[in-house]
Amino acid sequence: MRTGRTAIMLGINNRQETAPGVWDNHITERKVKAAQEQVYQRRQDQARIAGLAITARFRIRSCDLAGGDLDYVTWRGAKYKVSTITDLLPEHFTAVEIGELL
Repeated sequence: MRTGRTAIMLGINNRQETAPGVWDNHITERKVKAAQEQVYQRRQDQARIAGLAITARFRIRSCDLAGGDLDYVTWRGAKYKVSTITDLLPEHFTAVEIGELL
């Protein structure tokens, strides 16, 4: 599997309760180093059947998302929607697949 090292920005949404029953979104960006992986045709076909678009796949060292949700990934100056997040526990990595532009 061919990989290339690159830097990406993770847009993490941390929801905070400002008043009882009122939630506010606080998006923090964190720059991480990732290994870009090749997306094989079989995986693209599986995603297309499930209704997902996959533009790229990255492997990052398992970083704690601090209880927030991963909203988007900024790669090559553009923001992409996150399609799937998979924890690869034996290797201590997280696979992030991005899809369409935001």
